[in-house]
Amino acid sequence: MSGGLLSPAFADLIQECRRAAAHTVITLPGHLSHMSMSRKVLQEVLHVRAEAIVHEVEY
Repeated sequence: MSGGLLSPAFADLIQECRRAAAHTVITLPGHLSHMSMSRKVLQEVLHVRAEAIVHEVEY
């Protein structure tokens, strides 16, 4: 599914969102920034493949 560009954990997140029909992913600020792809690209991949939107929340 990922073609090797996405981390296995991110590919699992996409699969789980699709399986559960979840359309919202909540994460801490900066959590997606530590991956090899840009945060905006990851958000778009999640949106296109799982129809999910990412919301970052302050703690």
